[in-house]
Amino acid sequence: MPHVTDLKVVRDNLPEIIAQLSLDIDIPHEPLRLIIKNGYEEFDYVISH
Repeated sequence: MPHVTDLKVVRDNLPEIIAQLSLDIDIPHEPLRLIIKNGYEEFDYVISH
């Protein structure tokens, strides 16, 4: 993500966005790890649907 991106906003909204996207995920039930970075900080988000 661009370095000016507020990761707190992304982190707060990610569960809702992922819930909507996960309806279209058609893979075996395996954890999917996302690493979100902006150049200054980062966080991991694990989807295990």
